[in-house]
Amino acid sequence: MVSVSLRGITFAFGHQHALFSDVTCEFRPGWTALVGPNGSGKSTLLALILGDLEPQVGHVSPVGGCLSRQNPDFGDVADFAAAWDPESMRWKSWFGLDGLEPEAWSTLSPGVRRRWAHAAAFAKRPLVLMLDEPTNHLDAQAKVQLARAMADFDGVGILISHDRDFIQQVCSRIIRLNRGQAATYEMALDQAQALWSEQTARVKETLDRAQDEMRALSHRLAHDADEHRSAKRQLSVKARRKNVGDKDAASIARKSRAQKAESKLGRAAKLSRAELERAAARVAELPRPEPAAGKLKLDAKPAATRWVFDFEGDVWAGDRQLFRAKWALEAGARVWLTGPNGAGKTSLIAAVTQQRSDCLVLSQVIVREQVVAAWDDLTAERRNRTLHIAATMRLDVTSVLDGSSLSPGELRKLALAIGLVMEPILVVLDEPTNDLDMDTIDAVAALVREFPGAVVVISHDGAFARRLGLEEVRLRSVMMG
Repeated sequence: MVSVSLRGITFAFGHQHALFSDVTCEFRPGWTALVGPNGSGKSTLLALILGDLEPQVGHVSPVGGCLSRQNPDFGDVADFAAAWDPESMRWKSWFGLDGLEPEAWSTLSPGVRRRWAHAAAFAKRPLVLMLDEPTNHLDAQAKVQLARAMADFDGVGILISHDRDFIQQVCSRIIRLNRGQAATYEMALDQAQALWSEQTARVKETLDRAQDEMRALSHRLAHDADEHRSAKRQLSVKARRKNVGDKDAASIARKSRAQKAESKLGRAAKLSRAELERAAARVAELPRPEPAAGKLKLDAKPAATRWVFDFEGDVWAGDRQLFRAKWALEAGARVWLTGPNGAGKTSLIAAVTQQRSDCLVLSQVIVREQVVAAWDDLTAERRNRTLHIAATMRLDVTSVLDGSSLSPGELRKLALAIGLVMEPILVVLDEPTNDLDMDTIDAVAALVREFPGAVVVISHDGAFARRLGLEEVRLRSVMMG
């Protein structure tokens, strides 16, 4: 029976801080969810298993497998698309796919591309299959197809996903990456999350008690130090001035008592200082609770007219004419735009928002070069605000400043942070939960609920969209002949 073992893995990119430190874990037959915050190294761990990267310390056994990537290109599916053998035809039928010519790839929606990538991966019948954010862009039917395919797979399956409902459905084992370490949980995600919450609460309670003790010792030291300073003043010549009628013996006795008091208080202050230093050392050594994503805020530009847009025209995907659409959106409207993969939702958004500078559009596919260009165009003041917002989403600011490679989730956080420094009249979030870690998804949901302007959300994550209280609008297109 095949399993994938990682033993004592330490890995870092270049001279950066180690991403993993002495990581040991095992992936057994069945599906294991690999979870963790953005930037924790989930995709890097897959690259180590594939053999695309080598650890500085430790080993992976065996090396190899098949990966369905987040952003596939035609090269990933070309051989499968051209194949007519029974196994290939079975998986094309399974995922509802027809023929595919190379020139048509660029016109496909991201969801349809993912279906091709998944089908090609399953058709290889690998012993080790890795799916990196496989539900990104998929509509409800495609998610069902994927879940059924995973249930039929009898090899070692590794799933990277932030889709809580999907993980809960297909995985009963969790490996969590965090702070350079890996922990294994033989349980469903909801049970693991409850356990993590309890652990975080215990860590916080222990830290709070230790910090309270340190504060109390600090107050005691301040009091003892004040008493000691007061006693030392009593020893000064001015403080020990003899009154009329004083005798030398009485003066000497007073001085002796003052010296004893000063010495006693000095020892007390020294002991208090030593206790405080030990308490501070204990606090420094205690683990910190997991940081949560902070609150995001976006102000809306006041609407000058009743309508944010009133569009009527043709919708295109590249040089291919999809359909003719008519859509008017009122100021303050809150819409959940739905429709199957390939219906043209993203193309419609591009048509209605083109040449508009007062709209924040967070695309479903984040292109690094476009994000970097937007960052470079920011003023120093907006760049500082962007970094503050990024830090709120637990994006390591230094990774932006030193040019380090960003994970897809980190890149999406940076794109969102750049957008949040403007005051748009309309916010369009196209598959906003793609790649984002679970805490940031919750922060984005709160942002959308509180944004006072118009909102359009395109999402196949029904649970996410429904908790935003949006009006569902299903795309009904008139296809061009």
